[in-house]
Amino acid sequence: MTKKNFRIRWEPYFIQFNDAELVAVQLWVKRMYENGEWYGYCGRITDAMNRVIKLDRREELLDEIGEASSEVERLEQEALH
Repeated sequence: MTKKNFRIRWEPYFIQFNDAELVAVQLWVKRMYENGEWYGYCGRITDAMNRVIKLDRREELLDEIGEASSEVERLEQEALH
């Protein structure tokens, strides 16, 4: 990700923090990186995000199946009458 793309993507989020909070986040990330915890932390976040995405997609698919079933039932009822 280029600096420009990073800024476009994340500036609206980070703008809400004051300078002290940003420094605290910077120090926290630096400490995690130095302790070798950063990549594991990022991996857990990525795994959690992927689970949420899968659940969201699953719910969308279940909704689509429900809508399709309702449509089939409606068409069957129309065919009987």
